[in-house]
Amino acid sequence: MRTISPDAARDWIASGGRDLVETFWGSYIALLVGKDHLLVVRDPSGAIPCYYASTAGGLVLASDAERARSAAALPVAIDWAEIRSELQHIGRRTARTALAGFSELLAGTALRISERETRVAKLWSPYRFVGDWRSSQAPGDAAQKVREVVVRTVRALTSDCLRPLSEISGGVDSSIVTAALRLAGADARCVTVRGGDSDLDERPYAKSVADRCGFAWQPVALDVEDVDIRRSDAFALPRPSARAFAQAVDEASLLAAREMRCDAFVSGGGGDNVFWYFQNVLPALDRLRCQGVGGFLATVHDLAWMSGVSRAEALRLSVRRLLRHAPRPWPHDISLLAPDVRRIEPMPLHPWLPAPPGTLPGVQAYARLLVLMQGQYEAARRAEAGVTLAPLLAQPVVETCLAIPSWLWCREGRNRAVARAAFADLLPSDILARRSKGGFDGFAYAVFLRNRAAIREMLLDGALARRDLLDRPEVERLLSGSAEVSNLLANRLLRLVSIEVWLASWIARLG
Repeated sequence: MRTISPDAARDWIASGGRDLVETFWGSYIALLVGKDHLLVVRDPSGAIPCYYASTAGGLVLASDAERARSAAALPVAIDWAEIRSELQHIGRRTARTALAGFSELLAGTALRISERETRVAKLWSPYRFVGDWRSSQAPGDAAQKVREVVVRTVRALTSDCLRPLSEISGGVDSSIVTAALRLAGADARCVTVRGGDSDLDERPYAKSVADRCGFAWQPVALDVEDVDIRRSDAFALPRPSARAFAQAVDEASLLAAREMRCDAFVSGGGGDNVFWYFQNVLPALDRLRCQGVGGFLATVHDLAWMSGVSRAEALRLSVRRLLRHAPRPWPHDISLLAPDVRRIEPMPLHPWLPAPPGTLPGVQAYARLLVLMQGQYEAARRAEAGVTLAPLLAQPVVETCLAIPSWLWCREGRNRAVARAAFADLLPSDILARRSKGGFDGFAYAVFLRNRAAIREMLLDGALARRDLLDRPEVERLLSGSAEVSNLLANRLLRLVSIEVWLASWIARLG
């Protein structure tokens, strides 16, 4: 355990927590006691949750709403306006939650508590680390920086782990994390979770990485029997953030951890976002503003190659995006909602959004993706058996990647090009050549089919229907025995039932 000097602690308090965030990184909630106030700082990765609510006796801070409610006998109520927003927006993350009176202390912010006031200040922002992209950067230097920071971060995060379990999907990002575990000297093991029969079989790719790194590897198949759609793994949280099919993923990882005696779960989650995997023209627009028309056309060529379209088409899309001035709306889905619920609710602002004036379009998109990644492991049940680590979302990795121009990440028509080059000597050629990978859509659809009758009952007789928030006739039609349901709508119905189950769990407690 590291001891902090009194002078350093005083500096952290005097700076409102900013010196702490700029000097140290990790998974932490820091409580700093000043002369007349208390300062609560949440690290920029947001790895540890932090919620707060006011009471007659002061402020309650907790890692989830259930602990806070139980400890302080807090009155709790559903915030139905926020539920409407949860039904519409995808991956939203603001300080407001779906329980009235509960707020989240967002990643990279500080809560100042005194007798006079309670206020939140932003300590960390992604825009500070972009740097001067107008000066040329050598691709080799960028790759070396990424390699060093990923390995250093993985080594630090796993230093207290006896045997980490790498959740290797067969894709580029989890393969890079596994290679970093090898360079860090970890005594790691690997697991690959197989989805449904219609999902792409990632086991050959994953095994090649584990073999190359010298780690024992085990495949585990998901089982629809491990999914209980009447249970919400977010039951203690103040928003319905859990996905039903993730219960089976947790169970598979827990099984592998028990069999291989692992004490931590290491994920490549967030790599698509952090490693600038953009399937759009924004890198070309960034380069146009930084290096002019010649650089712009070179990146248009890279993007055409990467996306499998003609250069003329890539150029057309780039020009069209250049001429569009309206901001992109937050990702949303209003399908299966009642007609008067389809009007998009305005979202409260996030400290990182909107971007400051003059911010490059690629950096604006990067910041949005960072917000979308917040809290992705918060409802993971496997955290009960060991810490869940996401090295690619750690502060040093994000800051390093932000400093590298967006167009270098699609160089020579390869997505995540800098990251691939950084670990090219450690990864099998078939991994380095991959442009995409499978997912769990087939398994999620199997979960839907198995639970179709129960989903019908839960949605048509549940709180959402009673509040007239659903398009009841369309939900009823889709869930009848003969209706054809697409993968997209099946996932939507599973999301709606996850919100319904979360509501039921809280309504039962509130009486």
